[in-house]
Amino acid sequence: MKLSLMLSSLFLLAACGNPGGISPNPLPSASALATEFAYSLPLSLQLQPECQLAETTTQYGVSTDGLFTFPVSEGPPNLFESGTVETRTSQLSSTELAALDAVLESNDLATAKKSSTAIPDDAPQTTECRTVSVLNLQVNDAAKSYDRNGRAFSHTKAYGTQWDAIRTHLEKLAESKRDNTPISSEAKYAFPPLKLEAQMECGGGTTPRYEIQHINQFISYSSDGSSKSQRELTAAESKRLQAILLKADLAEKKKDSVAIPADAPQTKECRSVDVLSLPVYGVSTSYDRNGRDFQHSTAYSESFNEIIEVLSDFDQAK
Repeated sequence: MKLSLMLSSLFLLAACGNPGGISPNPLPSASALATEFAYSLPLSLQLQPECQLAETTTQYGVSTDGLFTFPVSEGPPNLFESGTVETRTSQLSSTELAALDAVLESNDLATAKKSSTAIPDDAPQTTECRTVSVLNLQVNDAAKSYDRNGRAFSHTKAYGTQWDAIRTHLEKLAESKRDNTPISSEAKYAFPPLKLEAQMECGGGTTPRYEIQHINQFISYSSDGSSKSQRELTAAESKRLQAILLKADLAEKKKDSVAIPADAPQTKECRSVDVLSLPVYGVSTSYDRNGRDFQHSTAYSESFNEIIEVLSDFDQAK
């Protein structure tokens, strides 16, 4: 998929800015990016060990829909010792995709490789077992590969500098994602605490609906939030809620939600926005229903409703 087509769609749908994203270098101008080669996704940076001592493995990758694969640990891996690279994934924002697009275009490897010299098959070679780094991506809609330290070509210094610039960008992007990726050893969805509240627009304030505190202490509030009743959830109820949270998987479904631009037209009624808050991988996270910041999918909305139905059942059982 062409990055330019993906980015044009994303920028139309996403709000401006990139909180939590990396700070890319200033983007080159359109004239500076003019080239006979167009670069697009998917992209992968593979490590290919020689001497058949380890398998080829992907260190970095970006899929056609912008899903970024990166190493869990910093620093170059030694495949001759570990045999593999442990990775995580994270969705790239429109700004991060724009920065990657600019780096690929400004470090034009296809043009730089024209100056590389093919090494004859019978030319003398060093005998060490190398790990060859290879960048794979689409160039003019065709799959192309560019090595950094292989034995088939003698590359120019400029080519090496440009290849390294792309890898450095991927490394910095991974560093940013590691800083913002929750610790995987934590449970994906955990409670307590858990809270469902109604946030009224037009200065109507916030009214709590349900809470789970302490050791599964379930609290339900009156419609105006002025009174409450509470009880301890049974083991079966706690297990049921945990199962529905995992099935609903709002964190995953929200990836398909589309940010609504701040200047987009909005209806003028005073809404009541439901907000569910709970830890996700140990990090306090909130999900809305009927808000104005995101256009959620039908699957997301249905899953949100299923969670509310379970909480309502707990209320009715008191």
